[in-house]
Amino acid sequence: MRNILLAVTGMSPQVVTETLFALVAQREFIPSEIHIMTTELGKNRVIADLLDEQSGQFHAFCREYQLIGRIRFNIDCVHVIKNNEGVALPDIRTPEENECAANQILAFVRDWCAQENTCIHASIAGGRKSMGFYLGYALSLFAREQDSASHVLVSSPFEGLSKFFFPPVNNTKIVLPDGSIVESKNALVMLADVPIVKLRAGLPAKMRNSSNHISYSEAVQIAQRNIPRHVQLCFDAEFRKCTVWVNQLKIKLPNREFALLYLMAKNLKSNGVVDVRNEATIEEYLTIYKKTLPLESEKFDTLTKNLKDSYDDVSTPFEKHFSQTKARLAKLLLEQLDVLAQQISITLVKSVNGQKGIYQLNLEKEDVVFQSL
Repeated sequence: MRNILLAVTGMSPQVVTETLFALVAQREFIPSEIHIMTTELGKNRVIADLLDEQSGQFHAFCREYQLIGRIRFNIDCVHVIKNNEGVALPDIRTPEENECAANQILAFVRDWCAQENTCIHASIAGGRKSMGFYLGYALSLFAREQDSASHVLVSSPFEGLSKFFFPPVNNTKIVLPDGSIVESKNALVMLADVPIVKLRAGLPAKMRNSSNHISYSEAVQIAQRNIPRHVQLCFDAEFRKCTVWVNQLKIKLPNREFALLYLMAKNLKSNGVVDVRNEATIEEYLTIYKKTLPLESEKFDTLTKNLKDSYDDVSTPFEKHFSQTKARLAKLLLEQLDVLAQQISITLVKSVNGQKGIYQLNLEKEDVVFQSL
């Protein structure tokens, strides 16, 4: 398992070494790699303050705490936010630049959470406030069980002090801007856990797939749509459109699948269930199906003949047709609604003489609406 520290930074890269110190000293969490999202100006500051071979404070930390060679953190691990033309942003000051940051931080987190055998720890302490928020929210969307987030807290007057990056092993004296002197042994660097709601399991697979480009706004909309909630199923008044709405999301269905869903919904409103071995059910289904077809369509006569020609005590042609159409309907709804489709399922209620026979639509009566012309 590789431990990965993800962070966002601005002009105060101290948050990286402060977080690193707290993880190592307080949590015994030693990152295998550190990756940072920042601006062009932020990258320059990271290189100068943390990664310089002689004076870089990351290297100083590794020397102090005997971690030389154990943590991969170099210029390739510093990722710069770019605008829509691919030009590195010196800062984030406009709504458009903020949107670019949101999209790239989302992709940054999603890609890392898609990698197997990794444990992500995200620090939301650095950078502009919006950057920390986007990092935390992206982790909420894609985090797995082992992933976590934190904010680093540093006691006064060390917080924001340009010369303080971490408490060294040996006490040192630091001169403050006003000329007064403080000792590093008095610095408190504390890691505050930031609990996150982990929504990954409820997201569609295509959203978790790093090969599919998706913006931050799109991710929010998809996540919102897939949160289990009240579902309303509405049928278009014109049968031939074969159209239903699920929470105002329009779905076009093939004729047979639409007819089956309409049959189940109509019976839910009346007696609640459908007996597929009842000849009246076949007639009702065929009546609905006929309304979805153009006039004089041969499809109706063909299906009617197939469903009524043969019948035995074990099963009926309609039972087989019902089962196959139900499976296709479930697949179509899943493709268009993802996890929301689970709330519009057709399930077996009980058996008739040991055979599957009585089904119902898993919705409340008031959640089904039939439009009228």
